[in-house]
Amino acid sequence: MARAVTSPLLWLVGLALLGLIAAPCDVSWAEDDAAESEEAAEDEEEGETSPLTVPDKAEAKKLNDALKKAGKKKNATLVLPAMEAIEELDHPEFTKTLLKLLKHDSSLVASKAAEMWEWRVHDKKTASKLWKTAWLDKKNKRRFIIKAKSLKAFARAGHVLDSKQFKEVERDWRWIVGNPIKTNAAALSAIAE
Repeated sequence: MARAVTSPLLWLVGLALLGLIAAPCDVSWAEDDAAESEEAAEDEEEGETSPLTVPDKAEAKKLNDALKKAGKKKNATLVLPAMEAIEELDHPEFTKTLLKLLKHDSSLVASKAAEMWEWRVHDKKTASKLWKTAWLDKKNKRRFIIKAKSLKAFARAGHVLDSKQFKEVERDWRWIVGNPIKTNAAALSAIAE
């Protein structure tokens, strides 16, 4: 015959093990997390403003022509200075040229062009063109860092991926995880952001 447990101490230990009695603990960390979450929500509501300035049309045309001319060269050292000239500028004139540079033979140039898109996606039409160039173009099939940087641009613009685009991102993510190559580490962490 089983003997009944009558000791109150044994009851308390048994209930604590079952999780029915909460032990006193320090929960100040939870309050800190809640305060940080509220601050982050306030920051999101304020919205970030673009650090880019808008040049006048004549200056934008001149810089874009120089960028087009430099973009035809294969050597990255000749193209990158022209890209740096417009790095802190934003004008619709640059859109077509920057899209073209995403498909450049030099992955350095293409990567820099993808990085420059972070603050330049202003509407769905531009987002669509960026998606087609960065994700669907043959030259960028295994250039995962370019794809990751374009995702950052989409996120900054508030562009939501449709299911087909999401599946494409997921497929590439799985490929990178399944084929660990040191050069893809940056893309893997960038996609995860």
